[in-house]
Amino acid sequence: MNICGYPHMQQDEQQVADCYAKMAQRTNTQVMISETVSEQRAAIKRGQISEAELWNHYATRIAQLNPDIHALVDIAQTRSRHNRPPSSLPASPLEGIPIAIKANRDAAGLRTEHGSASLAGRTPTHDHPFVAKIRRAGASIIATSACSEFSLLPSCEPLTQHPVVNPIDSTRGTGGSSGGSAAAVAAGLVPLAHGNDAGGSLRIPAAACGVVSMATFSGTTEGAPLEAGEGFITTCVGDAIAAHQATHTLPTHLHAPPRHPRVGLVLTAPDGTRATPEMTTHLFSAARTLDDWSVDEADPLDEHPFVQHLFAALAPRSGDRIRALLTNADVDRIEPYTHDFLTNTRRVPQEHQRQAALHARDFSRHYNRHYRAFDVVISPLPLPPAPGVVNGERVLSELSSITGPLIAFTWPANIVRWPFVTVGSVQFASHPENFAAALAAARRYEVAGLRTEGLRV
Repeated sequence: MNICGYPHMQQDEQQVADCYAKMAQRTNTQVMISETVSEQRAAIKRGQISEAELWNHYATRIAQLNPDIHALVDIAQTRSRHNRPPSSLPASPLEGIPIAIKANRDAAGLRTEHGSASLAGRTPTHDHPFVAKIRRAGASIIATSACSEFSLLPSCEPLTQHPVVNPIDSTRGTGGSSGGSAAAVAAGLVPLAHGNDAGGSLRIPAAACGVVSMATFSGTTEGAPLEAGEGFITTCVGDAIAAHQATHTLPTHLHAPPRHPRVGLVLTAPDGTRATPEMTTHLFSAARTLDDWSVDEADPLDEHPFVQHLFAALAPRSGDRIRALLTNADVDRIEPYTHDFLTNTRRVPQEHQRQAALHARDFSRHYNRHYRAFDVVISPLPLPPAPGVVNGERVLSELSSITGPLIAFTWPANIVRWPFVTVGSVQFASHPENFAAALAAARRYEVAGLRTEGLRV
């Protein structure tokens, strides 16, 4: 079992047990501070705790627990003062709240290495635009969080460091590529963390670590359905909403939920993958919390040619971004999987890329026609395999049979730009105009407590 060591190092059961015992012991000795952002903001407003004291609380937890969990990459040595402009507007929901930034988006002054030895020591001087939004919202960036190399894999086992430990299940990986963010929130190292998602990178680790994720795709280029969505991993749906409110990334035309919402349960992914019995159980648990809504199993989506063009649609653009990052870098230090990926992206003809983009737009129309009868579409989230199975030591052909089923139910939301919120192993998605209904359904499921085993409540 590869829990607390490098992917290629074997760990015996006693080492794993000692690692988790140490985490539990340190957790139990901490001062009790609410885990939710909204309650922390209320406590600050009431004068029960200062922003500096909140920062110090999390800095202490990070110092004690991160050496065992390996969720965070670079830790800020001092608390940054938030730079919200003076205003008569109410305080931001994130003002003074510590946050971790996924290490694939530049955070000025902190190492942002994209999980790659080839970029070791890379420390940007300017923020990525979305990170700048987070700073303007008043959040205090306390660390960068681990991700797979260049965020290519649905895992968090970069060869540059120890694999990230799943704080709630020692037998399962964290998933990825936002695994560091999910593990940090689940372990209470931060109250919320940034992440992004091009096909499951927020949702898979949030499910694996029993927390909440949300992305809305707001602010991305219109007509560019293949861009990753920026979002957050939190302990509750309310905090995810607050984070998107603070960064002005909630859908702009958010309608109130209808009086009698219609819900579609998706048990078959567009590529024909069927939900496993475990996934179906979680889906039906969510459906039972909506007993006064109209809930039906949605018919499977008709076969569409885009499913066969996913690599041509997504990979070349990602390859170009990686090559731009690798300018003047030691390319010999990239992982075998990344090398294989870059080689394959160069082999996709321009005509195939153009056809894939056309298929993507048609798939979006196809998907909308099929599911727009529902106010909310609920689908299951797969859980990742044990650590050491999905890591950068393998090549693309060896990993395709693993990564394909992991993202079968997640990538459609990115293509059609439907915002989503996940609670444990269940995803709630909708057309942007109906997202209030998806949020209402997710909150019902959350309140009912019928989340994945081990989910933090």
